[in-house]
Amino acid sequence: MRADGSGEGPDGMTVDLSVILTAHDETLVAGPTLRAVEDAVAVARAAGLTVETILVLDAATPDTADYFAELPLEGWDRLTLTAGDLGAARNAAAARAAGRNLAFVDADDLVSWNWFVEGVRLLNAAARDGRHVIAHPEVNWIFDGAADVVWNPAQDDPLWTPRYFYAMNYYDSMCMAPRAAHAAIPYAGRDIPAGLSFQDWQFSVETTAAGWFHATARDTVIFKRRRPRSLVTESQGRRALVRDLPALRIDRVADLGRIAGPRGGPPAPSLAGDTPHDGSALDERVRQAADADPTPERDAPQYAALRAAMDLHHYLAVNEDLFRARRLDPVAHFIRRGLAEDRRPARYFGPRRYVGRHPEAGRDPEGPLAHWLRHGRRAGHVTVPFARFEEVADLIGLAPRKVQDLLEARHAEVLSRLRHGTLGAMVADAARIEPLIAQVWPRIFALKIPPFHSDLVVSRVAAVAHAQAQAAHRTARFVVTLDADAAALAQDVIAALARIAGPEEVVVMGDGAAPPGLPVGVRHVDLHAAAAGLPEPERERALIHVIRSLGPAALLVAGPDLAWRALQPYGRALAASVPIIGCLPRNGIDMFGHPSGPALGEVYRHFDILSAVVTIDAAEATLIAERHMMPADLRARLCPLDPDAEAVLRGLLARLPG
Repeated sequence: MRADGSGEGPDGMTVDLSVILTAHDETLVAGPTLRAVEDAVAVARAAGLTVETILVLDAATPDTADYFAELPLEGWDRLTLTAGDLGAARNAAAARAAGRNLAFVDADDLVSWNWFVEGVRLLNAAARDGRHVIAHPEVNWIFDGAADVVWNPAQDDPLWTPRYFYAMNYYDSMCMAPRAAHAAIPYAGRDIPAGLSFQDWQFSVETTAAGWFHATARDTVIFKRRRPRSLVTESQGRRALVRDLPALRIDRVADLGRIAGPRGGPPAPSLAGDTPHDGSALDERVRQAADADPTPERDAPQYAALRAAMDLHHYLAVNEDLFRARRLDPVAHFIRRGLAEDRRPARYFGPRRYVGRHPEAGRDPEGPLAHWLRHGRRAGHVTVPFARFEEVADLIGLAPRKVQDLLEARHAEVLSRLRHGTLGAMVADAARIEPLIAQVWPRIFALKIPPFHSDLVVSRVAAVAHAQAQAAHRTARFVVTLDADAAALAQDVIAALARIAGPEEVVVMGDGAAPPGLPVGVRHVDLHAAAAGLPEPERERALIHVIRSLGPAALLVAGPDLAWRALQPYGRALAASVPIIGCLPRNGIDMFGHPSGPALGEVYRHFDILSAVVTIDAAEATLIAERHMMPADLRARLCPLDPDAEAVLRGLLARLPG
């Protein structure tokens, strides 16, 4: 390898691609991976590309080391590391590799046989045009412990929005990129004690911010195996976060990945062959629907119109109980039970959501779909099953109905290629290597298209954006979270902070309307309104994303319960980027006459991540110190506000790091 990273091997030959396979605790699951990778390498070489293959064993378990030691891996270079960190392993492999382009593969995942050749073609075309591009497979096919099919948008897709990065990562780490991308932006290491992970997510954000364009190679697939102990599964289980990144600041995120000029759109469908790659069983079941047992619903006046409007392939594929009921008429079932069970007659028609938007449809005796056919279609009503769809459409800058039209067109186009085109052929070929892949076929009818991945993800994106809009899309020097119980203490704190930094540098967050008496210019965020529809753990996650996006010099937590609860899973990750100060009002009395308040339950839980604890007076600080038998160095973190709150806060803030 040349020191200038020009893609030249030790014999002077240009190396087009380095394929880097990383292993840690994989044994038998690596067998299908290796077969798929070697098939893809052979196709690339047959196309005239020079490919080197590197096996990286990072902190490999004894079983993994033994397994790979026994395999006849001809032509593979081997690199043994002890980092125990996927990001560090990839960085070391990138430094070792000779290729102009690098493609990473995890040892439990598979690739379609066209991925390497199509990825290099895409990158070579970009290089000829002087563009900095990172390539991704078009589809993520998630199998084994989960079943999902996710379409990956290129950065110029009309529905692409950088705000999705608050909810999920657009792009998987099994990408293909020029060596220059990895040299300029190496993978960050994990910080498990601080709850910071998702290195591929960070790589996506940082490369986008640095001007790299993320593209997708048409008709290519990666097959992601979900094992109970996979890195993604463990990170999600720990409720880890991606690092606090400057590109995701509230005042910068709108410009992240901004594309000048027209954006792309769905190309025309490309079909090849009559027999669908997912097999003939679904088509046969749809044909059987006409011969199902007669029911009274068949005589309903709307029956023929509903049958024509329903996507029976979708209805039967995503509802396995209906698929198995061979004598059941799916149209009659929808008329009878569709609204009550919220069964979707097509991918982007949610009966309950439609009724929620248009209550008169719930009173229509023929049902919500019939209402849409008679009235809603002509009026351009939105039918998608996402509660906060309109908010995200507004973020993208398109009318909601236009966004739905784009979604439906993209879904139809990709689905056609999965069932009859090259894209589906790639899946079928991979399923011959790993049969578990075939079990995911029904999920193509519920294809996930970011940022409209699911109702939950749409609400995640909307929640953060709603809160940021309330904060006027400006950073803040101080963020204060509060509730009614802490109002008296918080009033003093907020007033002092407004005098110290100026009211425009203070953001107050609470569950509900702004408290009375806020200094003029202090911004207020209603967390309850912003997080509408999110389950409790997701509300906590959204709160942390909003706080970090504001880039504060300090966070002062004086309630509500949501903020204190959020510090349980995310406190260490948050404290890695912003000093946290606990603000404790005087204890109250609960309904049974017992003492209550955050001073009792929150101090011991979070004291190790709090830079300081503010109390309403010295007496309260003494009670806390004595209750926990604090030594002198810990007592020094207790800061009573009396007699001069502003002077106390000025002194405290001056001692904070940064």
